[in-house]
Parts: sequence; structure tokens; C-alpha cells
Amino acid sequence: MPGTVHAPIAARGANLLHGGGGIRAGEALAGPLTAYDHSITREIGMRAFLVSIGLLAACGTLWGENLQRSDQALAKRVAVIKPAAEELRWQQIPWVTDLTEGQRLAKAEGRPIFLWVTGDDPLERC
Repeated sequence: MPGTVHAPIAARGANLLHGGGGIRAGEALAGPLTAYDHSITREIGMRAFLVSIGLLAACGTLWGENLQRSDQALAKRVAVIKPAAEELRWQQIPWVTDLTEGQRLAKAEGRPIFLWVTGDDPLERC
């Protein structure tokens, strides 16, 4: 009959439980799957679903705790890496990008010139 599913007699339960369904050499075909066979597959599917939900809940709980720990670890790393205010004083220097303007300011204020010359972006690799 078209559209009916057949499974081997001896391996019907084992194939359903282990995801099989193929016919081995020498095995005879049984009739179509019964309501009992469908209930077994439904039960297996429900168990797999419940186990998956349980694992997701457990992982979510563990991950949530690790997020708190990682936030604390990140705060410690930031405290060590972030420059202190006295290390950022160079940003307060009024840098000038025009050489003529820099010479004029240096002469007016009586200061030396610090000349930084580069042919490339100084923050990138050469």
C-alpha cells in the first residue's frame, strides 16, 4: 500500500529506539507501524525534548554564574590596564600640525620644538 511505513519484525523496537529503520538482509517485512509504535516514537521524542530543556536550563544557570565571575575579572583587568590620569597628561598638550605655526608659538612662548616626523600612521605597524 503506498504511503505505509514498514519495519522489520525482529528489529522494529530496536530500530525505533536507535534511530534505525533500514531493513537488514534476510529480514521479513511486518505490516504498517501500529499506534503502539507511534506512541513509542512520540515518547522517545518527548524524552529527548525534556532532556534537552534540562540541559539548556543547567547550562543557563552555570553560564549566569560565570557571567558574574567574568564581570568581576573584567573589572580587575580594566583596573590594571587602564592608564592613570597622570599617564594621560600628554593628551593635554596643545599639539600643532603645522610647522610654521609651531615655530611661531615656540618663539612667542620661549619653548623648544618637539618635532615628530613620520611617513606613515604612527599607530599602525611599519
